[in-house]
Amino acid sequence: MRDNGGKAAFFVALGFIGDDWQTLAAASRKVAENHPVTKSMASPHSQKYILDGRIEKPSGKPPLLRTVWIADLGLDTPRLVTAYPQEE
Repeated sequence: MRDNGGKAAFFVALGFIGDDWQTLAAASRKVAENHPVTKSMASPHSQKYILDGRIEKPSGKPPLLRTVWIADLGLDTPRLVTAYPQEE
């Protein structure tokens, strides 16, 4: 989570630890697995998916998070490109 400015501070405030990126990655995957696509956009090289959902965090009420995933053409698995808090 280094060099991400406000995003890193947001995730640290939720209880995620910078050196334990696997916990944040797993929580982000659960957002994708358990929430519908909010918006989808195609480009010549990829398909972008935006999902809004509550992220499980180490403690307290889960906040609403927006995640953005891209599936490059020819690949079946989307990759997470960004995540940030979403207003409720």
